[in-house]
Amino acid sequence: MKIETKYYSSSKKSKKQSQEVKIGFIHDTIKNSYLLEAIQDEMRITNGNSKILPNKSIATDVELARFIADAVRHDLGLTQHLRRAINLTKTDKSEPAAVYAANSITILVAANYSFTCQDLSNINIRGANIKNGIFTGADFSGADLSYCNLGTMMQSS
Repeated sequence: MKIETKYYSSSKKSKKQSQEVKIGFIHDTIKNSYLLEAIQDEMRITNGNSKILPNKSIATDVELARFIADAVRHDLGLTQHLRRAINLTKTDKSEPAAVYAANSITILVAANYSFTCQDLSNINIRGANIKNGIFTGADFSGADLSYCNLGTMMQSS
C-alpha cells in the first residue's frame, strides 16, 4: 500500500495546518484483489445491489475486468447479480444503472459468458467493452450501445 500525506495551511493568516491523505496501491493486483473482495462482500450482503460498480466505469481497466472475471467464472451468484444489473436498465434509465450495467457486461464478456440468443433489447450499456463477446442470436433491438467498444463481436444474423 502507498500512502501520501500533504500538509498545507488552511489560510495565510491561520497557523493551523490541514492534512490530506491519499491511499493507493503499489501494484494493481493488490488493488484489484481488494476491489474484488469488496464487491463480492457487498453483493452477498445486499443481494446484488452494488454501490461500487455503479460509481465508475471499468471498461478501460482491462486488467481489473479480467481479475473480476476470473472470480465470476467460479461464482454463479456473482454472475446472476451482474446479469440482473444489465436487465435492470430496461426499466431504470438512470446514469448509475447504466454504469453498473456497462461494468457488468464488460466483466461477463471478459469471463467468456455467452449471451447467445438472450434478450438484450432496450438495455443501456453505454461505454461498455463488449469486444470479443459471444452474442450469437442476441436481441439488441432498442439497446443503447453508445461509446461501446464493439471490436469483434461473435454474432450471426
